[in-house]
Amino acid sequence: MRIRWMEKPQEIVKKFCDKLMLIFR
Repeated sequence: MRIRWMEKPQEIVKKFCDKLMLIFR
């Protein structure tokens, strides 16, 4: 299980934001 979040931090942030929005909706 290798996570290359350093490659595309923007994508990770986007996914995180999406999750937060879903939780606080």
